[in-house]
Amino acid sequence: MVAKWLGFKTPVFTERSAIRAYANFNSVHGYNRKFLQFFGNGFRSDKRLEENPAKLKQFVLNKLENAADQHLRAVVEATELDNIVSSPLRFRHPWELIWGNMSKGNVCVAGDALHPMTPDIGQGGCAALEDGVVLGRRLAEALKKQVIVANEEKDKEEFKRIEIGLKNYASQRRWRSF
Repeated sequence: MVAKWLGFKTPVFTERSAIRAYANFNSVHGYNRKFLQFFGNGFRSDKRLEENPAKLKQFVLNKLENAADQHLRAVVEATELDNIVSSPLRFRHPWELIWGNMSKGNVCVAGDALHPMTPDIGQGGCAALEDGVVLGRRLAEALKKQVIVANEEKDKEEFKRIEIGLKNYASQRRWRSF
């Protein structure tokens, strides 16, 4: 919603989807553990497959048939059908990052909302972490400067400092995100 409000277009569908799931396991100590799974770099989008968790599960099991580590297969077999979902893979065209507004006022966009990318690129999480570090630093710099103003001007001054911090964040992240 924030990216849309800032003027970014909806991310583009790659015509591939990913399978995400989680399995519940009881440990020997009686604690319930959840194991999140993510399968592959995406498969060719197929509505009949995507809307049927049983077919998704069988698809993954077929792909793991010759896997060296059969523990992976056991995890998929233990996954309940209600815990399996297909998600479309999307990305944002890089030129939108160059020409788009990453911040406006005291609002900015970061992480997947800024630069959604497919998992085969292998850098989405890292880019989001970088965003968080840079955003935190720029806001800290903007807010640590104590400005003496009248009480009634305090909120306006803080808003202005946050806006400056977000603009600095956007300026620093634009080319890296591209």
